[in-house]
Amino acid sequence: MARPPVPSPCQGVCDLDYQRLACKTCGRTTQEIEEWSRADQERRLEINRNAYLRRTGDGHRCTMTHRKS
Repeated sequence: MARPPVPSPCQGVCDLDYQRLACKTCGRTTQEIEEWSRADQERRLEINRNAYLRRTGDGHRCTMTHRKS
């Protein structure tokens, strides 16, 4: 059985933190936002995890890994 698609953390209201280059609303970096449409399920889960950690203030534990496109 196929896994359900990973939902986007986008809330439809972008509020960019220009120092961190991340959206304050969803927690994704500008690179992750741009990458989302091409990302596979595993990468989307990783993006969501990292975004959650940024939104909750635990971003210092976040590892920023990016795949080559």
